[in-house]
Amino acid sequence: MIDTSNIKTKQQASAVISVLEQLNRSYDVESALSDVKKKFNDLPSSIEQSVIQSHMAICKAKNMKPNDAYGWDPSIYYSSAIAGEAGEMVNGIIKEMRKEGRNSPTIKDRLIDAVKDELPDVIIYSYILAYILGIDLESIVQDKVKIVINRAEDGYYGGKLI
Repeated sequence: MIDTSNIKTKQQASAVISVLEQLNRSYDVESALSDVKKKFNDLPSSIEQSVIQSHMAICKAKNMKPNDAYGWDPSIYYSSAIAGEAGEMVNGIIKEMRKEGRNSPTIKDRLIDAVKDELPDVIIYSYILAYILGIDLESIVQDKVKIVINRAEDGYYGGKLI
């Protein structure tokens, strides 16, 4: 039996469906293929949808509206949460640097682990803040990327790009 319990997004489900359909031509994987196809429609199609789904579940469990922010102004509450999580990430990096020292053979992996511990929290709070304020996060990030590229081309970061 093929384990499909780790499929969390439509992208993952689509990839598994494709592989299983190819395998089904040669082997009997029909039941696994059927399971993934059933699960497909219930899965979020993006990280943003997953985050908002989890936010809604927390709000429901806490019996509060999605934009209540525990009684605080959402822009202040979630901006503060983003800053706090970013601070925890930096603190984790500093602690690892102190423990291991700059020349440790394991320092790079330990620094990456420190980032992996807190970066998801920064991103989750960013998605929630954008959602509550009605901001299209993907759109504003794309706009900012264009600005950065234009600045780089104009020499803002040092020399002009050729």
